[in-house]
Amino acid sequence: MISRRAWLILGAIVLAYVVTLAFDLTPYVRGPEEWRWNRYPDPHWDRLWPIALALVAVVGWVEWINRRLSQSPHARRWTIIGVGALMLAALALQLLALRVERLNPLEALLDRAVDVAANGYFTVGHRITDVGEFLRSYPALMPTFPIHPQVHPPGISLVYWLAGSALETAPSLARPISLLFRRMECNDIDLMLLSDARLSSALAGMLLPTVASVLTVACVFKLARDRFGVRAGLYAAAMWTVVPSAVLFAGNWSLVYPLLACLIWMSADAGLTQRRIAWFFLAGLIASAATFLELGTIALGLFLVLYILARYAVERRNPLQDWRFLAAAVLAALAGVATAWVTYQVAYGVSLGQIVETMYPIHTGYEFDRLIWMFNHPYEYAVFLGLPITALFVWVSFRALRSARNQRADALSLSFGVGLILLSIVDPARDETPRTWMLLMPFAVVAVSQLFVDSSARPGRFAAVWALLGIQLLVMIAVLRVISVGLYGLPPRSSVPAVPENASRAQAEFGDMAQLIGYETQVSDRRLTLDLYWQASGQVDHPYIVFAHLLDARGQIVSQRDSRPQDGQPLMTCWQPGETYRDRRILDLPAGMAAGTYALRVGLYHSATGSRLEVVTSDGIESDHVSLGPIEIDSAALR
Repeated sequence: MISRRAWLILGAIVLAYVVTLAFDLTPYVRGPEEWRWNRYPDPHWDRLWPIALALVAVVGWVEWINRRLSQSPHARRWTIIGVGALMLAALALQLLALRVERLNPLEALLDRAVDVAANGYFTVGHRITDVGEFLRSYPALMPTFPIHPQVHPPGISLVYWLAGSALETAPSLARPISLLFRRMECNDIDLMLLSDARLSSALAGMLLPTVASVLTVACVFKLARDRFGVRAGLYAAAMWTVVPSAVLFAGNWSLVYPLLACLIWMSADAGLTQRRIAWFFLAGLIASAATFLELGTIALGLFLVLYILARYAVERRNPLQDWRFLAAAVLAALAGVATAWVTYQVAYGVSLGQIVETMYPIHTGYEFDRLIWMFNHPYEYAVFLGLPITALFVWVSFRALRSARNQRADALSLSFGVGLILLSIVDPARDETPRTWMLLMPFAVVAVSQLFVDSSARPGRFAAVWALLGIQLLVMIAVLRVISVGLYGLPPRSSVPAVPENASRAQAEFGDMAQLIGYETQVSDRRLTLDLYWQASGQVDHPYIVFAHLLDARGQIVSQRDSRPQDGQPLMTCWQPGETYRDRRILDLPAGMAAGTYALRVGLYHSATGSRLEVVTSDGIESDHVSLGPIEIDSAALR
């Protein structure tokens, strides 16, 4: 039983951490000088109250469901309802945490999905034109990629490519998604130049990590339930929703790996319990997919080996006497793991060794103090798992070690602490531990859940742990900026109140997105100053270029100016429906030009294809331009 004194010490540790972090008493609480997490310049404490309310609601829900389970004959129904609600709570907490970064959490998700620094996989994925050549040349291309794809296999980039290719076959679906994304990140020229399908493929990076994190709640529940019972499963599922890494890294691909790790573990565990080799092959297949996304997931193999040995030790069985089964299980698992990589080598001639040879010098090439990181890895794991969970995990690990002699130890608790110590020693790189080790966090949560249902558990223990976790999580959300994006966001407004009264009127609709509603001209000093007045009528789907051609009586172009409206600041995709924008452009009048009557021809064209946007004038005439004028240019203006 954990003593009152131990609980007070735990509370003091959490309080010391949150005060130090909140007031920035020392930067070392955010990591060593070689790698330190960024702080928000002005923490948004005022945006935390919805998260605090959600935390109170979740803990109340868990305690209420547990009481229903003990009183109702329909325990299975209430269990499903309870876990389903916790899955929704996980989603809600992530979105509320994103709202601290951006008031619209969907904008924050999009930023994390498409930004080169935060997620270079999207950049690589939308540039794939020939997927076969891409896969064949992947090792040679890796050094040219943004930072994250440089040190990872092609899996995630292929996900974006597949999403884009699928959306190309469904333009009616890609169109509204891309228009929504253009509205959110309208002033990023690289994004705005993408086709509807390629921009919409960012949806894969927004949805898949989020869905994976929600499903991890159910997976954690099952792992804990199978070991310690339904109530422990509910406590474990609830704790996963507030693990700081799982909340702070919302929308990051690292959230996929805890789910895959959980599925791998469940498959291997079923193979051990049922003594069926097929389960080990399935575990290997899932691991094969995981390593094709992130090679670091192979570290889970170390923990599985330790877990299997611990199970044999706890059950007083000699693994050597069971060597036939274990040898077959290992071979089946390795066959599963090799599936994706053998297929890749046979189909495209690229081996796992070539990927490793290319990425390893990059991944380990940073200068860092190895001794510091032997301590920093477990420190950051402890902080981003949650200090209360970490402390309780250490407790259950020592308890399992003491109980191993009487066969009452939990093999998961017994083996996992040893695995973390070994990984801290052998991890060869300086990296973002809360992301790269996140796949190991569900198992610590599962191990801790037993403390809330054992015979020595006191009422209110879970609520106390939840309160400490909640306080730590709130401060981390407010202070730490774990993912920095370099996107532009919405620019300042650049509209005008109305078209001036003395301006000439026009009425021309361009593709149901923008209207030309007026213009002004002034000629002097061999220059024609043209002010075009545009009104947005819908979301503009591309940063179009405006052409303004000055034509003589024979229809020949004597001067022209092609450029983006307002010189691209902001881009046309940022125009808001109903607002009016003035676009000034100056046309130089050439030497030798004769005085006389001229006409203007104005229109929009696509910057990549050169194709002009269709125009419908007030009298219903369709064309690729609108004619303005006549423009009288006298000799005085040509001097």
